Amino acid sequence: MTDSKSFTGSLDIFFGATSVVESQIYVRALAADGVSLSGCVRGPFCAHADTLPSEFSLQRLDREYSDVLRAIVADPCFWTPESPFLYDVTLNLQADGCTEETLHRQIGIRPLGVDGRHFRYAGCRYVMRLVDFSALTEEFCEPHQLLRACRETGTGLLVPAGEQTLADQASREGVLLAARVAGDSEESLVQSLSRLTEWPAVAMVVLDEMLDLPEGLDQRAPNLMFACQRTCPKTPPEWAQVLLVDDALLQQGDLVASTLPQPVLAIKQLAAPTTLGKARQFCDELQRETAHLGDLAGYIVSCRGL
Repeated sequence: MTDSKSFTGSLDIFFGATSVVESQIYVRALAADGVSLSGCVRGPFCAHADTLPSEFSLQRLDREYSDVLRAIVADPCFWTPESPFLYDVTLNLQADGCTEETLHRQIGIRPLGVDGRHFRYAGCRYVMRLVDFSALTEEFCEPHQLLRACRETGTGLLVPAGEQTLADQASREGVLLAARVAGDSEESLVQSLSRLTEWPAVAMVVLDEMLDLPEGLDQRAPNLMFACQRTCPKTPPEWAQVLLVDDALLQQGDLVASTLPQPVLAIKQLAAPTTLGKARQFCDELQRETAHLGDLAGYIVSCRGL
């Protein structure tokens, strides 16, 4: 979202069709009367590598969609936990030939998505391993120390949607995040999703399974996967692309992972918070304990009551 007076709506930046040859970056913004939009995409940049940035112009898509600009990025560098490449997006708002305002955002081209009952990341099968942020003890003084430990152990985090500082640093450092989103009104959901799309590290949002998602809301965040946590064997909501299921339900056969069409992430509930190192070990144990249930898409360590 943006507080700019030159807009009459939100500012959405997302990527579309993507390959190793090119990626399409879109800027969707409804400008105020008399204000025109222009800009560019520049990159890549990476905290862990030297890069040679290039600049790609944003062009109006067509007359029918005057509020949408597109840049075609050649030879894109993807955002991955190993190499979190970022691109700077600059948007100029002009009136009467003069620049009234310039806005800057970053985007990461993250080719992670659902493929049947699994995830694929840049064309390869990907197994997600997450630790609930609230299930961790206070062992790190600063967020960057936690993120460094996550990178070293190959661990992602499940965080509340409001952890913006952590999401910003994770996007630069290279730690994959899933975010729990609260709220049941369309306005609050749109605001939360719009904020989360600003952080390349955030790949998935977890919503209440009882939520009646307004039609078309998922199009406001086309680069996010929508997940829900299942607590009963009823049919999951139509909007759910990913299912989170307690390992107890899976082990008891109340929910059979192999019969569900979506990717399933098993959740191990701890009795008390623990360290990141131990939580990561619990992820590996959970993978071994659920191996007989078939291929799961990932594993999450959380804490009871969270």
